[in-house]
Amino acid sequence: MNDALVLLMEITVSGPATGKGRPIFRGKTRDGHPIMDYPKTVKQQLDRFKVKALYLWRRRPPHQGPVAISVEVIIARPQRLKNAQPGRLIPDKRTKPDNDNAEGLVWDALVKAGVLGDDSWVVDNRCVKRYAAQGEGPSTSVRLFAVRVDVAEPSPLLSLFG
Repeated sequence: MNDALVLLMEITVSGPATGKGRPIFRGKTRDGHPIMDYPKTVKQQLDRFKVKALYLWRRRPPHQGPVAISVEVIIARPQRLKNAQPGRLIPDKRTKPDNDNAEGLVWDALVKAGVLGDDSWVVDNRCVKRYAAQGEGPSTSVRLFAVRVDVAEPSPLLSLFG
C-alpha cells in the first residue's frame, strides 16, 4: 500500500446499488424556496451507508483533511452471462447507476454521517463497476483513506496518468 494513504474506514452495503440521481421537486415553502427530495430507493441506500458509517466512526469529529475514496459497485450478472467465463465481469453496455451518481451518494452519506466535514476534501477518487462473480450478490464497497500530504504523490489512489 502507498505510504501516502491511511485507511480510515471500509464499508460494504449489500443489495443493488442506487445512484444519487436528481432530486424531485416537491413544492415550495411559504417563503417561495423549493422543496427538493430524493426517491425512496435513493433514501434507503443513503441511510444504509449512513448507519454503517455512523457505527464505524463512533462519535469522532468529522475528518478535516484530504481524503481518497475508492468505490466498487458490483451489479447483478445478467442472465445472458450466467455461465460466462470468470474474466467477463466488466459491463459491456450501459448499466445503472452511473459511476458519478454512485460516488455522489457515498460522499453525501459520509458527510451526513459526520465522517467528512465536507465532500470538497475528496482529492482523489476511483469508482469501479463490475458484474458479480459466480455466487456473489450485488453490493457496494467503499474504502476511505486519509491522504498524508507530507508524502503524497500527485495521485496516490490512481496512477493512470503518470
